[in-house]
Amino acid sequence: TLPRVSADRKILVIGDSVAFGMGVDDDATIASFLQQRLGNSAQIVNAGIGGYTGRRAIGYAKRLLAKTRYETVVYVACQNDFMGSRGGGDWTRGAEETLRDLAALQKAFPCRIGVLLHTYLEYNLADLLQRKGWSAEWIGKTAALRQIMPQACRGHGFAYTDWSDAVAAYRQRET
Repeated sequence: TLPRVSADRKILVIGDSVAFGMGVDDDATIASFLQQRLGNSAQIVNAGIGGYTGRRAIGYAKRLLAKTRYETVVYVACQNDFMGSRGGGDWTRGAEETLRDLAALQKAFPCRIGVLLHTYLEYNLADLLQRKGWSAEWIGKTAALRQIMPQACRGHGFAYTDWSDAVAAYRQRET
């Protein structure tokens, strides 16, 4: 995470390659963006690992929380965290199971939890990309995830942000 900060307050960012920042410079990751916004008031630790599902990321967070106290855990949930092989399965059920694991983590280690649902570019910019490579099934499953996630997160007491809403707001401001 850049810039490097040492502070008593620590925030752990978990997830897959999106949380890790695959394909972007270190100073452009979600964790580094948070660090820049918070300055020296907290240390952001990027524990994203490419290829991890949400449940594996939570398992990793559990090991880290056993060693160090983090005030907050931010789970960058990507829709592929909840997919079966080749995008099959019930994504909403996968999300609900993952959020239950996250709630158990919070019970074991006192910390606040935030969830950011990150959806694929093909979903957010379907009008520009003309849905190339995306099936109606995947679009529907992504929409279903976006529908259940806010309520499910509130039910567990998690803060929640939807990347698609942020993208839509940005596009509206820039038009």
